[in-house]
Amino acid sequence: MHSQNPAAPDPSKTDESIATIDKNVDEINKARDDSAGGKVDKAVKDLDQAIEDYNKSILDGDTHPDTTRIDAAADRLKDVCAS
Repeated sequence: MHSQNPAAPDPSKTDESIATIDKNVDEINKARDDSAGGKVDKAVKDLDQAIEDYNKSILDGDTHPDTTRIDAAADRLKDVCAS
């Protein structure tokens, strides 16, 4: 189940949404278990890249950026962390 992105219905909340995502990724990076190794690292890198691409789309003027890659990467990270 995905929560609705507040930036989609209200573009003025984009900066707030990006800041929240970045904060959450930073917390994941700090808290991740080093013993999980490569799978967690890859999942975090994929999420970081998806966020970077999303941010670039916004900066390039896309008013309806696609969050599909962020959602998929977050799901992979959740699955890796839960296993």
